[in-house]
Amino acid sequence: SFLLKKEDYLEALRQKTPDEFNSFLSSRASYAQDFQQALITQSVSFLGDEALKLNLCRMFKKILRFSEGEPKKLMLILLSWWDIYNLKTIIRGILGFLDKIEITQALIPAGRWELESLKQLAGSKDLKALAGSLAIMGEDDLAKELVCLIRGYSENPPLEILENNLQEIYFKKAQESLSQRNRNARLIWDYLALKIDFSNISLALKNIQSLHPEGLKFMPFGLLRDAFLKDLISLNRNSSPSRLLPRRPIATGP
Repeated sequence: SFLLKKEDYLEALRQKTPDEFNSFLSSRASYAQDFQQALITQSVSFLGDEALKLNLCRMFKKILRFSEGEPKKLMLILLSWWDIYNLKTIIRGILGFLDKIEITQALIPAGRWELESLKQLAGSKDLKALAGSLAIMGEDDLAKELVCLIRGYSENPPLEILENNLQEIYFKKAQESLSQRNRNARLIWDYLALKIDFSNISLALKNIQSLHPEGLKFMPFGLLRDAFLKDLISLNRNSSPSRLLPRRPIATGP
C-alpha cells in the first residue's frame, strides 16, 4: 500500500502497451528514482523489469539501514534467500556458458551480498573457480557450507540436485538461527516453512525424483510429511485435482 494504492492498480490495468505501463509507473513517486536509474543501462523493452528490480533492492536495503538488534538479524535471515537465488542464477549461467554481463543482468542483489561481489562471482569460468571466489568473499558458516557443496559438485552435476542442496543449506542455517523460538522467530520460521513446502510440492509435481532417485530428496524442515509428498508423485497426471487435497491434517510444527 505504500508503493501503489488500489486505484493505481486499476489505472495500471488500463494501460494498453508496455511503454504506456512504464510511463504510468515511472510517474509514481515511489518508482520515479528507479526508472531514472534503469534508463542509464536498459533498453525500453527491459526498462520496467529493471526498475522494479532496483526498487525491490532499494527498499530492502532501506529497511536494513533503519533496523537494529533482533529485527535486523531476522531481516538478514529472510534476505539471505536472495543470496541463494543469485548463486543459483550464477551457477546456471556458468553451466550454460553465458558471459558475465548476461549473468549479472539476471541477478537481484537484495540479499547480504553486494552487486560488486556478485559480479565477481558471475565472472567465474567454472564451478571450481566460483567456489574459490565465494570462499574469499564469505566468511560466515553459511558461505563456508555453500563453498563445500559447490566444490563437491564441480564435475557437471545434475542441476536440480545442486540447487536443491543449496536451498537445504540455507534453510538449515535459518532454522539454527531461529532456534530461540520467540514470537518473532516463529513468524519468520512459519514463512520459511511455507517456502520449503512450496519447493517440495514443486519437486513432487515435476517428478524430478524419478530422474535422480538417489541424489534428490525432499527438503526437511517443512510442514508437509514425506508420505503426502510421495503420494503426489504416485498420482497419475490425469488425476482429479481434488485427489491432491489432504482429508485430514497433514503436518505438525517443526
